[in-house]
Amino acid sequence: ITAFEPFGGSKTNLSMPIANETARLLEVSGFKTRVCILPVEYDRASELALECLSGLPEAQLMISMGIAGCDVR
Repeated sequence: ITAFEPFGGSKTNLSMPIANETARLLEVSGFKTRVCILPVEYDRASELALECLSGLPEAQLMISMGIAGCDVR
């Protein structure tokens, strides 16, 4: 599960706690998860997401969290 670090002067990014709670709920259901907090840098985020996945068995699902305005997407 990916989420983004704070940006625009914010101290937090709502995608982070949502990603962590999603991981917790999935783990309770028997799924193995990993949460990766990505920088808000277009050119680096995808590279770091792939690095986060390296060394894991083939992922069956990848969830990317982000915020836009007041909506979580």
